[in-house]
Amino acid sequence: MRLLPLALLISGTASGVAVAQNTGSVAVDSAAIMSAVENWERAWQVLDPELAVRDYAVDADWTNAFGMRRHGRDSIQTLVAEVFELPFVVAGETTYEYHDLQFLTSSIALLRSRAIRVGQQLPSGEVEEPRRTNHLRVFVKRDGQWLIRSHLIGDERTPGRPR
Repeated sequence: MRLLPLALLISGTASGVAVAQNTGSVAVDSAAIMSAVENWERAWQVLDPELAVRDYAVDADWTNAFGMRRHGRDSIQTLVAEVFELPFVVAGETTYEYHDLQFLTSSIALLRSRAIRVGQQLPSGEVEEPRRTNHLRVFVKRDGQWLIRSHLIGDERTPGRPR
């Protein structure tokens, strides 16, 4: 797993809301948010459902690339545990093309990322072409901790471009 900060963009909203008073707090908050992505990816490597959901809010909303929606950290963990039992799904390695982080307020942030998974398999064992997925995570800061409140994963289906 490699987290590539090729385009880590930090900004406020278009309305000009003052988000962070200094670059130090932005750097600390950014690092905390990116550690959640690192935990998610590490969980896929070691097949640890608890680690996968460690940074999700108790009331998180999650939708995977196949449209399976879960509400609540426990429900998400149950589904992730089932997914981790499927060898063809967990085969492969993920890298990130980019992360685009925006702070909307001092306690709400959006993270848009594009992941590329190489080596994932079909149920038959046939290796898929590299799979591009877009992730949209909404983070909220609660009691000083950044948590994922919503996570939407979608397969990229750009016409004329490989999946």
